[in-house]
Amino acid sequence: MSTSSDMKKTFYSTPNHPYEKRYGYYRAVRKGPFIAVAGTTPYDAETQKLLHPGDAGKQAAAIFTEIIKAIKAVGSKGAEDVIRVRVFLAVRSSQTLPSHLADIIVQNMEDIEAVGNAFSAVFAKDGGEMGVAMTAVITGFVDSDMLVEIEADAVVD
Repeated sequence: MSTSSDMKKTFYSTPNHPYEKRYGYYRAVRKGPFIAVAGTTPYDAETQKLLHPGDAGKQAAAIFTEIIKAIKAVGSKGAEDVIRVRVFLAVRSSQTLPSHLADIIVQNMEDIEAVGNAFSAVFAKDGGEMGVAMTAVITGFVDSDMLVEIEADAVVD
């Protein structure tokens, strides 16, 4: 964790993450009570390998663990401070849009279900009520085994 010279922003970098260092961004930035977490993928900075290739649910669980670690590093209590997540899911088809949209939707519904279950495991409140806003978008990634990327916003009291 580092703090800017004017003490208005606090930063967290994932140790040994080559892309954060190479491109000059932080995993999490806090300014006042607001925390923004950069797009997080299931990439293990220690082994320099993608975690859980081809399994959207396990990738999402690993990403949520990293997100919670990042927000705690800049002063959050944890998942209870998260107010929004944005989930980006890989297009799971060798078909092209839009002529084979039905195949893509079916494959992505399986991923959405798996990611939704990982989301619930982290953010469900007593009685199953959700305390976090979530958006899911279908997109493409540079690695065909990468199925999920997630951003998060948190507010600390």
